[in-house]
Amino acid sequence: MNELVSLLKVLGDPTRLKLLKFIAAEELCNCELMELLGVSQPAVSQHLTKLKAAKLVKERRQGQWTYYTANQDQLSRFASLWHGFLAADTGSIPELAPEHQHRLAQRQKRRCD
Repeated sequence: MNELVSLLKVLGDPTRLKLLKFIAAEELCNCELMELLGVSQPAVSQHLTKLKAAKLVKERRQGQWTYYTANQDQLSRFASLWHGFLAADTGSIPELAPEHQHRLAQRQKRRCD
């Protein structure tokens, strides 16, 4: 669950989501991302730094330019984590186990005969 929370925090910014969507479609350099997003070079760099730290972005250097693309393996991992989290029984997720037990106890008290 902690890894999922970390990824969701990174993806919780609209500019980072837009950036990731653009580079999932095609490899782009920093100047292209600045133009597409309408933000400064430092802003693009900060967003890319956070996405790279989460391993959601790959970079390729060519001369003085750096090109960015989405890390499809990590995006697939995120999708799998998210799907697994939503599909899992609450009792099987350690961070939810106390709440799960509480809910079961409350349900037992409220049963109608």
